[in-house]
Amino acid sequence: MWSHLIQLLRARRAIRAERFDAARALLADPIVRDDRRAHELRQELTERLVNRARRRLDAGQAALARHDLGRIRELDPDRPGLEELSEAIEAQAASDSESRQRVESLRMGFDRALDEGRLNEARDMLSSLREALGETECQPLQARLESRRSAASKALREVREALDRGLEREAREGVDKARRLCADSLTFRERLVGLSAAWAKERWDEVQNCLAAGRNLEAARALADWWDSDPDSDELSEARDLLVAVADAIAGEARNLAIAGDLQGACRLASQAPRIVAGVAALRRIKDRLERILFLLDAHEDDPRRRADALARILAETQWSSLETPLAALRKDAIEVEHALTEARRELSAGDTEAGKDRLSSLLVRWPGCDEAKALLDGLLADERERRDQLEAARVAVREGRLDEAQKRLLRLISGGFGADEARNLLRDVERLRLKVSRECTAIAARLDAGAEAEELLAGIDQVRRHQVDSAELDELEARALRRRTARQHETAIRDGLERRDVAACLEPLRAWIAEGGEGGVAQDERRALEALGREIEDVLRSDLRRGRPAFVDELALGLRTWKRQLGIDLDPILAEAGAKVQAARSHARKGLEAAMRRSIDEAAEQLASARELAPEEPEVLRLAHRLGRIQGDKRLLEEAFSLAESDPSGARELLASRGPTPRPLGSLVLELKDHVERQGDLENGCLLQVEEAGEFLVFTDDRLRIGNATGNKLPQIPVLARIRAHHATFVRTLSFHGGSVDRIEPVDGEPVTVNGATPGDRLQHGDRLVFGGVLPMIYLRPSPQSTSALLRIEKGFECRGTSRILWMKQGGRDGRVAIGRGREVHIRVPHKGPELYLQAPGRGRLCVHFEGDGEIDGVSFRGTRELHAGAQVRCGQVQFRVLPIA
Repeated sequence: MWSHLIQLLRARRAIRAERFDAARALLADPIVRDDRRAHELRQELTERLVNRARRRLDAGQAALARHDLGRIRELDPDRPGLEELSEAIEAQAASDSESRQRVESLRMGFDRALDEGRLNEARDMLSSLREALGETECQPLQARLESRRSAASKALREVREALDRGLEREAREGVDKARRLCADSLTFRERLVGLSAAWAKERWDEVQNCLAAGRNLEAARALADWWDSDPDSDELSEARDLLVAVADAIAGEARNLAIAGDLQGACRLASQAPRIVAGVAALRRIKDRLERILFLLDAHEDDPRRRADALARILAETQWSSLETPLAALRKDAIEVEHALTEARRELSAGDTEAGKDRLSSLLVRWPGCDEAKALLDGLLADERERRDQLEAARVAVREGRLDEAQKRLLRLISGGFGADEARNLLRDVERLRLKVSRECTAIAARLDAGAEAEELLAGIDQVRRHQVDSAELDELEARALRRRTARQHETAIRDGLERRDVAACLEPLRAWIAEGGEGGVAQDERRALEALGREIEDVLRSDLRRGRPAFVDELALGLRTWKRQLGIDLDPILAEAGAKVQAARSHARKGLEAAMRRSIDEAAEQLASARELAPEEPEVLRLAHRLGRIQGDKRLLEEAFSLAESDPSGARELLASRGPTPRPLGSLVLELKDHVERQGDLENGCLLQVEEAGEFLVFTDDRLRIGNATGNKLPQIPVLARIRAHHATFVRTLSFHGGSVDRIEPVDGEPVTVNGATPGDRLQHGDRLVFGGVLPMIYLRPSPQSTSALLRIEKGFECRGTSRILWMKQGGRDGRVAIGRGREVHIRVPHKGPELYLQAPGRGRLCVHFEGDGEIDGVSFRGTRELHAGAQVRCGQVQFRVLPIA
């Protein structure tokens, strides 16, 4: 108790001191978790956490606010306003993250701009950082920027001093250093360019002297050296003008060399110009033109016609007389190529493929790049390959028996060209084989018309197919032979169905046979076979009508009506006769079934005999026969049970139960048998008392009643399907002079039994609750003070022999009677009020009824006391009950 209060006090102090995690851990302890005051403290803790989360959010501490939100969700996940607080925290966290990323990006950009000399850009970024970080954090960055500016100014002063002293190398290094320190200041850059112009005069004079002396290539190299050493030279207009002048001088010199005929020297001169000079348009154009001329003159394998046309265009543009001599040589070669191609085309047109091939081959040996000659030769070779493939395909087709295909291929080859002679010889062999196949087909057709068997015809067709497999005539003959074989198979299947009297086996092959004929119908020979088959079917139908099978005749005739024209059968008289017999048989069968339902078994048998004479296989006749067979079998079983009931009532009951539902025609006989069997037993082992409007009761008169599990072969008097022993306990009744009748319960071998939750005493009292094995409850009742007989009521859905109530009657005397009536002090309670009615047991296995009014036992009136026998049906006023022996 004290630890409980101390725990709550500690939690309250932790909340007041804002040690919220410690308070939460204390309140989660199982000792106080379910206490009302702990619940109130948790609510206070939740409220304080919400307030602190909002304060932290207002202070920009989104991460700490998110931590508090997690603790709130653990304490009260359904608290109102929690989602709005969560959204506000997440929005603040996203904003803080974005601000941090922006500051980091600005800081990295500032460092990169400072390292690359972009001081103006670094100054702008520093202004943005000052707004985000404040003046204090930006002071070191401002110092770095000022230091870089001072270093750039110092480098510029060093450059000026070096130029004043004539130290060119130190000045150039100083310029490079200053450019790295400050690269984006326009004023600073102008000052650098001014310094570069001051000391570039010497290079200018050097280039001008080389040009004046005609050393154009040296002037270009000096200019390139000046340009590379001073990157700011491109901002000097004098340097750019000098660059154009040098490039024009080299281009003019190369042009003069080309006009003089030294094309190699001109191209070499243009190629040796430095990169900065070679990029000028005038020099670049003349260099490209010289390289093109040299390529045309050196490409000896290409088509001379194409080269001559290109060189003629260059001569027209340049007017260089040195190109006329090579152009004349190229034109001469072009005329030779054109003449050779003309001759090759003429020879190919005349069919002289070998000569054309040789001429084109020799032309390509000299000029491998002549595309037209190459195309002509490739086409010639492709045609030759195609003809060779066609000839080989024709040979394969002949070997495989595809003579039509081989003939088509060979007809395309015999006109001339490669393999024409061989194709003519092969075509003659094909014609000879085709003629042989045609003769064989004529012989097979004659045998087919003569009615030869299909297997013999198919074997002959297979022999002919060894020579030709693509003969249309042979395919037609094979189709006719196959159809004849199929027709024979259908005919055999129909005859087999007729023999087995299977309607479906007759109709399905016939339907397939007719359907295979298509729109043209069946052939003439098949039509004759169908008519012969129709005569056989008609004979079978009439024979079955005479033998008493009208059902089969009626079903088959109805199915054949669609094809009666093809079969040549008049089915109407047959259908009329079969239908009349079937209807008559069905009428007798229906009458027999009605007689069986009326329990007129003899009349049903007579109707069955009449129906069998007309149509024994009709379904309704078979149903009547089956019904009568079952009834007669059940009747024999009941007669056997009657005879068995005299000597073995239990065996008669088992035999009756094994039969299943009672047939309606034998209902009265079954009821009579059941009553007879019930009256053959005795009440030695107890009885079942069936009371209308009160239910069923087990009645025992023994002084000892065993209770146990309802398994095994030897059952106790009170068998219950529960988790107890086979013999769990025994109810014992003793009589003494002083104590009277005493009932008690005795466990067997210490099995668990309790009475009102305790160990059983020396006697049972009215209302005691007994529990067997901890699972089976039972109530012991003595409803009447004047009676020592007890009522045992099993509870929790357990049953004994189909009931949960057991009457334990005392033998002899009025003190053992069992009262039946209204009120509280009765053993069997009924809704009717009448004269005194009770049961008593004069001795073991004996039962008597006492009634002050008019009663009946098995229809015999009585008044007073009468002994009851097994199966007795008793009516006492409005109360009716029956006494049945226990099987």
